[in-house]
Amino acid sequence: MSKKEIFGSFYLGLTDSGNLLGEYTHKSIHRVFTESVIVTSNDSLHPFIGNYHSSWIETENAPSSENTHLTIRFKEDFSSTKYSLEWKNTNGDLIFEGDGFLVNGKLIGC
Repeated sequence: MSKKEIFGSFYLGLTDSGNLLGEYTHKSIHRVFTESVIVTSNDSLHPFIGNYHSSWIETENAPSSENTHLTIRFKEDFSSTKYSLEWKNTNGDLIFEGDGFLVNGKLIGC
């Protein structure tokens, strides 16, 4: 599967256990869906930086679900103010990527 060209937005909030919960939407859907993200390794000094297992279910049109690997790191040349996110499928192929920044403790991006 190749990376999908998707124009959308998301937010992810950090739970007390280090996992992430959030919501997303994009131009090809007309609803907001939930994303559940389980931490596999993280940087204890920088919340959100780490590796995760991410999953979601979209029920609009034909129901579909995804299980992916999410990596969150600081975006190059932006110090610790901007984040880079990459979602890869189970084969390691890049399927989504995005940029984000923190607002009131949540990672918000597109």
